[in-house]
Order: sequence, then C-alpha cells, then structure tokens
Amino acid sequence: MNITSAKYKSRSEYDADGKVTSTSNCAIIATIDGEDYGVPLDPNNSEYAEIMKQVTDGTLTIKDAD
Repeated sequence: MNITSAKYKSRSEYDADGKVTSTSNCAIIATIDGEDYGVPLDPNNSEYAEIMKQVTDGTLTIKDAD
C-alpha cells in the first residue's frame, strides 16, 4: 500500500444560534496507490491501520484539517 499523503477531515458542531461549539477530526483523506480515499478513524479499517503504522514508523505525517 503506497500512501503518498494524508490529511485529517474535521466536522464542526453548532449551537442553536449557528455558532461553532466544537470541531473534531472525523476521517483522513489519503492518497493511496494514486487514488484519493476517505478513511474512517477506525482501527479495524485496514487503510487506517496502515496509515497509523506508517505514522508510528515515522514515514508518514498526517496534516491537520483546514
């Protein structure tokens, strides 16, 4: 599995007035074998497990969400 980029995708929660109350990461947008994927933050997901392995190994960095 060749992962060339990874970036968190975030999701915001809003109050009744439409103001952001919190923001959290909900997925990783990754380029894997030349294709873009939305990878859930699930340790049982094989792509997520490989991303985290590469992060631990120091060969991949996940960029912060915008």
